[in-house]
Amino acid sequence: MKKMVDAPSKKILVVDDEIKILTSLDNILKCAHYDVVCTTEGKEAIRLAKDINPDLIILDLKLPDMRGEDVFDALSEDPSTNRIPIIFLTGTISKQFAENSRKKTGNYCLLAKPTTTEEVLETVRKVLSKQ
Repeated sequence: MKKMVDAPSKKILVVDDEIKILTSLDNILKCAHYDVVCTTEGKEAIRLAKDINPDLIILDLKLPDMRGEDVFDALSEDPSTNRIPIIFLTGTISKQFAENSRKKTGNYCLLAKPTTTEEVLETVRKVLSKQ
């Protein structure tokens, strides 16, 4: 009898400046059997995306060192990271971001804070199923 091997879990990079939210997302995603890497910095997120090649990035728009939109732009312009889907997680969506996002192409969606565990997991599953 052949033993079934578990499928490798998906890697998710979570980027948020609020430690409480970062910890909560880390716990939610790990309980759902995802491999999770977290950071609070935009520049670190760009480096990590290149190093670990995640299957998905959850990205806050407000970061201490740069805007989440600038992280998205940097990742979108790099051939090694431009295929990674991004879920923007934010409590505020500026008029400028909303207008700019209509012009952007790419694999991303928005998830508003506050959110529930169910909403996070449903959005993650939906985005990952499109890969």
